[in-house]
Amino acid sequence: MAKYLPLVVLSILLVSGCAGAGGSTNFVSKDALLVDDFEGGLEKWDKMATDSIIGDFSTTNDAKDGKGALHISFTERKKKGGWFTVLAKIDTWPEGANQISFWAKGEKPTNAKVYINLGAWPDMKGFASVFNIETEWNKYTIPLSKFKFDWGMGDNKTLDISKINGVGFEPKDIPATFLIDNIQIENSRN
Repeated sequence: MAKYLPLVVLSILLVSGCAGAGGSTNFVSKDALLVDDFEGGLEKWDKMATDSIIGDFSTTNDAKDGKGALHISFTERKKKGGWFTVLAKIDTWPEGANQISFWAKGEKPTNAKVYINLGAWPDMKGFASVFNIETEWNKYTIPLSKFKFDWGMGDNKTLDISKINGVGFEPKDIPATFLIDNIQIENSRN
């Protein structure tokens, strides 16, 4: 049971709305949902981490658009294994939505993972897609078909859109520092 404790905590965070934020989201059109543009700070965001990775997250005014962006810094891997994920709850997955888009840039070129989380304990799952961050702002559009099963409980490793309840980011390379802005869930018709 102890080895599943981090997953239990992650499940509680997602179900509770990541530190009481409520996980509210805003539709920007009938085909797009703004997860966050970070203009209101980090109230939707929380972290899930083991003690093997040292990291932190905050807002920065070095934004693609507006006055705020998510600043994520992973400074050290103390031992092999573990994770450090920064995540936000999603209340609603728009009908027909089939991709996630966001803007990102790094202090240096690096690899990262974008996650979508599904379900609640004991049937919680994470699906990830790796992307390469450059040193200038670039828009990333990742179809759901590019997300692969990464971790989870139970035998079913299928991405069930009706159970998506969170989006997050994690380093693949450490150390790494990168910025994220304007996260949206979209229908590819946009």
